[in-house]
Amino acid sequence: SSDLSLLDNQARGVYMTSGGSDSCTDISIDALLSNQKGNPYDGMMIVDIGCIRSVAGMQWIDREVTARRNLGRHVHVERVADWFRFGDGVRRLSRYRVYLEVAIKGHVGLLPVNAIDFPCPPLLSKAVCNVLGMCIDCGSNTCEIRKLGERKCLLHVSSEGHYLLPISDF
Repeated sequence: SSDLSLLDNQARGVYMTSGGSDSCTDISIDALLSNQKGNPYDGMMIVDIGCIRSVAGMQWIDREVTARRNLGRHVHVERVADWFRFGDGVRRLSRYRVYLEVAIKGHVGLLPVNAIDFPCPPLLSKAVCNVLGMCIDCGSNTCEIRKLGERKCLLHVSSEGHYLLPISDF
C-alpha cells in the first residue's frame, strides 16, 4: 500500500496523507453521534457525481466512526455550517464535518464527510472523484483511479443500482 498527499484546502475533496491531520479540531464525538444501527452501506460510499460535497446521515457516520475507533484509525471532527439541498428541494444544515481515515485499494488518507441529522446514504462527491482522477466504466462496473495508479477497481452496485466505492480497504 502507498500513501499520497493530495490536498484540497477547502475540505471539499479527499485528503490522502501519510497519517493523521493536525488541522482538524477534535471535539466530543459522543455528543454528535446517534445510536442508530443497521445501515447497509458499511465501509462504502455511493459514487454521486451530482453531489458537490461528500455527505452522510448520522446513522452511517456513527457506524463508520465506531468501526475506525475499533481499528485504531483516525477520526477528527470540526464544527461547520454547510447547507445541502437534496432531491426533495429541502435544505438541510450540516453542523459537523467528520474526517474519516479511509483506505481505497490500500491507499490511506482522510476523507471529509459532512454529517446531517437526516436519513441520508453516504454520498461521495464529484470533488472527491475529480481529485482522485476517477473514470467509471459502466460496461464492466469498474473504475480507474488515476491519481492512485489503480487501473481496474471493482465497484459494488447497491440494490437501488448506485455504484458503491469501498473506503475501508486497510
